[in-house]
Order: sequence, then structure tokens, then C-alpha cells
Amino acid sequence: MSSDGGAKLRKAFETGLDVHVQKMIVAISPSGPFLQRFASFVDSVSFNNYREATFHVPDGNTIGEISVWNAPAMRTFVAGSNTQLETLNIVQ
Repeated sequence: MSSDGGAKLRKAFETGLDVHVQKMIVAISPSGPFLQRFASFVDSVSFNNYREATFHVPDGNTIGEISVWNAPAMRTFVAGSNTQLETLNIVQ
């Protein structure tokens, strides 16, 4: 993600009811701390292609729905305590 990419994404979340990101390349895993940073803006997250071996939902996360499609490398899904996750879909 570019140096101002986080700010642009936050602004999109603030102004749009439904935000669709076609492709995002980040230096760290798109789960974990990255996911936590945007949890206050979204209720659900869907990944069409997930290339990491581990998906991590941090402690205290407030996202209610996570869908992960096309994740052939994923071997582990870790959800921290106090997560509000109600729906989880993982499709290899």
C-alpha cells in the first residue's frame, strides 16, 4: 500500500456504505494488526484471494463477518479473545 494508501482507504470507509477494493498489496499480512486498524470502519470483510498461511483476528476485534475465498496456502485461522465474529466462511 502506498504511503497515503491508509488515509485514502479510511476516507473511503467514512464516505461510502459499501467499499470494494479490487487489489491490495501490503507489506504485512492483511490480517492481524492491519485488520484491527480498519475494524472500527467495517462490519464485514471478504478476501477473494488470500495468499498467507495464517489468518489472524486480533483480540477485541469487532468485525462480525469474515469471508475468505481462494486461500490455498492458508493452514491456520486464529481468533483472539473477545472477538465479535458471528459468521466465518473459508473456501479453499
